[in-house]
Amino acid sequence: MKNMISYICLLATVFANLSCADDMDNSKFDNMIPYGKQEVSYTYPKGEGNLRVLTFNIRHCAGNDDVINYDRTAAVINGMEPDVVCLQEVDYMTTRSNKVDQLKTLADKTGMNHYFSKSIAYQGGEYGNGLLFKGTPISTKTYPLPGAELRSAAIVEFENYVVISTHLALEENNRVESAKQLTDLAKTYNKVVYMAGDFNEDLMNGTFFTELKKEWEVVSSTENTFPTGQATKRIDFVVTLKTPPTTVVKSNVIYNLDGVNVAITSDHYPLYCDFKKPTGLEEYPKAEGDLRIGNYFLTYCKGTDGVIDYDRTGRIIAKMNADIVCLQGLDKETERSEGIDQLNVLAQKANMHDYFAKAIDYKGGEFGVGILTKEEPVSVDRYQMAGKSEMRAAMVVEYEKFVVASTNFDTDMAKRIEALQTLETKLSAYNKPAFLLGYFNEGDLESEFFQMVKSNWNLLSADKSTEVSGKKRRLDFIVSLKSHNVNVTQADVIESLSGVDVTVASTHYPLFCDFSGLK
Repeated sequence: MKNMISYICLLATVFANLSCADDMDNSKFDNMIPYGKQEVSYTYPKGEGNLRVLTFNIRHCAGNDDVINYDRTAAVINGMEPDVVCLQEVDYMTTRSNKVDQLKTLADKTGMNHYFSKSIAYQGGEYGNGLLFKGTPISTKTYPLPGAELRSAAIVEFENYVVISTHLALEENNRVESAKQLTDLAKTYNKVVYMAGDFNEDLMNGTFFTELKKEWEVVSSTENTFPTGQATKRIDFVVTLKTPPTTVVKSNVIYNLDGVNVAITSDHYPLYCDFKKPTGLEEYPKAEGDLRIGNYFLTYCKGTDGVIDYDRTGRIIAKMNADIVCLQGLDKETERSEGIDQLNVLAQKANMHDYFAKAIDYKGGEFGVGILTKEEPVSVDRYQMAGKSEMRAAMVVEYEKFVVASTNFDTDMAKRIEALQTLETKLSAYNKPAFLLGYFNEGDLESEFFQMVKSNWNLLSADKSTEVSGKKRRLDFIVSLKSHNVNVTQADVIESLSGVDVTVASTHYPLFCDFSGLK
């Protein structure tokens, strides 16, 4: 009995010490998580280099509690760290919003720029859509759309992409007509286009989406967005124009977000899409692993407007996204070009290596042809060829698997044929696939010159005019010797590019061919 009493006393002492540790302070246990449960954090980190587009019908910032609260709406936006925000149901100086410019208020609270598109006049002010965005746009536009209640689209254009925020009509016929008009408008930009908003449609197999999906990809999350609390319908979307293509990384509907009650902020849940940031090279996409060889006759970088513009020409070359670009009509340190080495300037703008071949001495400098290349060649060579009134040249660069030559043929038929024979002999000696690119100065494919071309060379370039105006002939070509087979995956003439007028930059259009198996 005595031993048992001692044992009980010992246990009592132990428990007393445990419960009274740290001067009766048990606060260290306050934040303990019950076994089997985990703290949940709702954040949406954005990958480096990605572009985030967020769309949110904000219900004029009046939450489900009918309280207009700009801090709450801004907290949702700030918590998502978007690059562009498409907003719907935005008030501008209306009575119900106490004459507040809601979009500017949100812009101030998020540190972003803004653009508003009016859909209708409302309560002494306006009601419509908005865009918040980082950076400075090239252009902004409000586009009116049909509806029993009139609709609109807010459009902001950046260097490499366009964003459209819209809230479509309740009537199907007006939604379908709006989609048609917005598609036609989007195509005029010739760049990546993102369109987001409240589409007021949840039938993915209905007429509206059947028509929309002919030209657009639906890239946003398949989760429902409306109404908050129940989320029984998917009516908010992000879509992208199919051409040029873009790459979506991820998309989510935001049901929860650290630091803010999303469900009370509006009757719609926001959603976002992350994309690989457009580079401006999407207009003529190149398949992974393909080699692109392009050609461009420059007229010494002097456009049809009479202006020598290296930035303009450089942008076109960069947007060609070619591994190798053959150029003709180049000045090197001539008086008319103010002593500029034109090829070197273009090489710096395109971040490529440059190789020049002189055809003639001209106005204190030289005039000839050149090649820009991303990869340093194995060897280079230059050839001068006879011309009727002036000498001609060819620049040749050799790589491990192939060889490329850039030239400008003479206006005289006999001299063209003579130069062709010379180049055929020179390029055949490499005993590998050989490409010849340039201004051929001949548009008649049945001429004696082209009969010789077609006997030993494959015509690879697109069957399109390369002359910008006038007779609009096909004067620039990409050909390869028949002695070695090559696989062409794409060929085109570049007649338009975003952000630069190809029709003014030169008298000729650039062209390119893509090849597989040569890298």
